[in-house]
Amino acid sequence: MFLLSRNGITVNLKQRKERTEMNTILLKLYVRFQDLMSREEGQDLVEYALVCALIAFGAIAGMKVLASGLNNAFATISTTLANDL
Repeated sequence: MFLLSRNGITVNLKQRKERTEMNTILLKLYVRFQDLMSREEGQDLVEYALVCALIAFGAIAGMKVLASGLNNAFATISTTLANDL
């Protein structure tokens, strides 16, 4: 291993190479992240997900109202049939 002295600081060349590689990887990751942030396709996907969630919420709320209405209708039919027999 070679040592490099710069401004009175001794740096191992292997550590320096590893640090440079890490900086390169982080820079590439940053560039890719910025590219993803600038794209609009991801925004469309989020909008579709929000619309689907809203539709699902409305369907669940509607099913509860429909279920209680059906329950009342069948209870009325059952009572009417029991009284007529």
